[in-house]
Amino acid sequence: RMGKLIAQYMVDSVRISAHVQSFIEVDVTNIVNWRNKVKTAFEKREGEKLTFTPIFMEAVAVALKKFPMMNISVDGDTIIKKKNINIGMAAALHDGNLIVPVIKNADQLNLVGMAKAVNDLATRSRENKLKPDEIKEGTYTVTNVGTFGSVFGTPIINQPQVGILALGAIRKIPSVIETDEGDFIGIRSKMFLSHSYDHRVVNGALGGMFVKTVADYLEAWDINRETTGINVAKDRIVEIAILKVYPNGNKESKTWLVNPEMQIPEEVIAVHGITNEKVANEPTFKELSKEIYKMIKDSDLGGFNSDRFDIPLLAEEMLR
Repeated sequence: RMGKLIAQYMVDSVRISAHVQSFIEVDVTNIVNWRNKVKTAFEKREGEKLTFTPIFMEAVAVALKKFPMMNISVDGDTIIKKKNINIGMAAALHDGNLIVPVIKNADQLNLVGMAKAVNDLATRSRENKLKPDEIKEGTYTVTNVGTFGSVFGTPIINQPQVGILALGAIRKIPSVIETDEGDFIGIRSKMFLSHSYDHRVVNGALGGMFVKTVADYLEAWDINRETTGINVAKDRIVEIAILKVYPNGNKESKTWLVNPEMQIPEEVIAVHGITNEKVANEPTFKELSKEIYKMIKDSDLGGFNSDRFDIPLLAEEMLR
């Protein structure tokens, strides 16, 4: 019965959306070498295996944040922009069928949190233990066709979304390497990204720029990146949180990622993943919440970054 439903769903999607594909080859040598270097320590510390999937999910979340018109859905003649970035992760079941659990607010997870979410959803998918709301509200989908050795594919869009990314198998291949001393041939780990998108609402430029952004993020991977969640990206992005208290007593909290070199907004009361002295000693930050500042300043940040950490809720508790 499930196979019949999936088959009808796929036929309907091809009928509804004008499917167009863009393909790009990505050099993931740095990611492969980095993972080989840290995966044992990562599993020992976090109790989780570090696969390639959370790395790819992080790259997709970054691209969706940069190109919000890929994070939309279509309802008849209406385009609906989605505030949350909820990435579906296609998972194969033992009976050959497919299910797509959703990582909610994927852009708010550091790599540790992403790895835990990916492993948990994949495990419970295979054990048929997913909750109904864990397969709902996806805004974009990723499928790993490389698991079965495929180099690339032309995935069918998960309606009513407008895009889906297929991850091809990582292969060692001879490649031209450009250097200041000239070009030479070397062995590199490469893969193809296959991006299917709905040409009714996504033109070729947007579809191409989106997958290029994912590729650029992966190729720029920092081989010295830490896995505690402190360094969220190569340019030392950190997560900041604000809490606004209005005269009527209502409270509004929000978190987002910024570069620590940026000026901290006046409303900021907590910083997640501080990586440099300049941010840690920002006067505005220290004055707004001395208690939280002290907690972060005196911490090695491990507890703050081991998983997704809800700073706004902590702030409300401490400032009551």
